Amino acid sequence: MINKECPEYSEGVSKGYFLNGGKTIHWWHGEGAFIDFFNPTAKKWFQSLLDRALDLGFDGWKCDGTDPMIYLLRPMPYSSQLKRYVRYREYADQYYGTFYNYTKSRNPDALIMSRPVDSFQSKFFLGYSPKYVMFAGWVGDQHNTVDGFRAAMINVIHSASRGYLNFGFDIGGYKSDKQTKKWLFIRWVQLGSLLPFM
Repeated sequence: MINKECPEYSEGVSKGYFLNGGKTIHWWHGEGAFIDFFNPTAKKWFQSLLDRALDLGFDGWKCDGTDPMIYLLRPMPYSSQLKRYVRYREYADQYYGTFYNYTKSRNPDALIMSRPVDSFQSKFFLGYSPKYVMFAGWVGDQHNTVDGFRAAMINVIHSASRGYLNFGFDIGGYKSDKQTKKWLFIRWVQLGSLLPFM
């Protein structure tokens, strides 16, 4: 996302580098617009923004699930480059692929961290990253409760069944309403130690 208060936002809007003409949505870091990764010029421009960090020696990114938020664009996510609406899966593949492929081209040892499968109340399961980019990931932001532990395990099972390689979860949960119960934290550590990414 590029937020409205960033100087790059105005530049991107004027050059047509965003989906839906630069329409913004509210996300956890403000009001931002989605890069039109289907536009080769927009993609190259975005990669030049990544260069600012890569030139400092950064060797990876945490790509944290802004892709499903394209569902909030109205009427639907639209690429002026493709001259059509775009589906979630094709956008997610472009989003993660741009970060991964470009960073790997600059540094062969680089990687990105992203989600394999995450769920919405353990009812709807969404594959976030394409498998070829997901070498380190976590299965979402669960609460530090028994239900959160259960949700993390269900997401682990779905991620494994879909063939993702290296993932785990936030031991003890990510969201906390109160202190984690000791026995639950111990159980979370025990199970986390058996996953590929602890």
